[in-house]
Amino acid sequence: MINFLSKKINKYFFISSIIAVSVICKAEKVIVEKDSLYNSIRVVEDGRFLSLYCGNGHQSMMDTLKPDRLVFNYTKTMMTSLAYNRKIPSDILLIGGGGGSIPKFIQKYFSETKIDVVEIDPEVDKISQNYFKFNPAKTTNIYTQDGRVYIKKAKKKYDVIMLDAFRGGYIPFHLLTKEFLEETKSKLKPNGIIISNTFSGSKIRQKENGTYFSVFKNLYEMETGGNRIIIADNKGIKKEDFVKRAGLIDNKYKFEGISLKNIITNQFKSVPQSDKSEALTDDHSPAELLGE
Repeated sequence: MINFLSKKINKYFFISSIIAVSVICKAEKVIVEKDSLYNSIRVVEDGRFLSLYCGNGHQSMMDTLKPDRLVFNYTKTMMTSLAYNRKIPSDILLIGGGGGSIPKFIQKYFSETKIDVVEIDPEVDKISQNYFKFNPAKTTNIYTQDGRVYIKKAKKKYDVIMLDAFRGGYIPFHLLTKEFLEETKSKLKPNGIIISNTFSGSKIRQKENGTYFSVFKNLYEMETGGNRIIIADNKGIKKEDFVKRAGLIDNKYKFEGISLKNIITNQFKSVPQSDKSEALTDDHSPAELLGE
């Protein structure tokens, strides 16, 4: 009798699982599917959410009912950079535009902040505007260019430089070397910072640390899910000061679904110099190491 009931129960759960999967699959709808010069692109609708995929990477997600709201936790964590200094950044550079989630958020809450967005793939830029409701404001400039080329040629200096460029499952190798970080550092204002999206489980985590430490005095990290957000600078910051400034910004702007203070309190920590290995250079490609 027990075996008979077990079989019936297993059969019930098996059928229920099939139905559940069918419902999920039916809910998803591919809106766009195309190949660009740089990516295999898909835009997928799933209920109220719209997602951008480039290759195997889930680049962006938008809540269609609240298109300016940040959905991914890593994007929320990157917004802590707005509280790093005493003043809200006046000039921000974002390398890797994706679906436009970050510039949309900044435009909504910090209308006076100037944002330069560098996105190598013109098709991704078109999709961000046509499907993800990214409407560049007068304070936002879009550059269809490789991030390193832009950095090399840029005359402007920034309070915050955000690195969020991915290709083939990870950061392009030429955007993760000592030489690139030196070039990027030269485009920072005196108290400027770099904030970069990386992966918590990266095979080259210690090499990333070593590369940043070869250029910057201080390195901090915040982990959320599978992402590790790195902040690099030369002046340093006390966590209590960072938390205090974040709390003031939270109270003033009342962000949708984000507490910068809570993110910093729970995630922010220094990366010790001991947690590093040799720096990555233009002659020593991380792309090769990722394949090991």
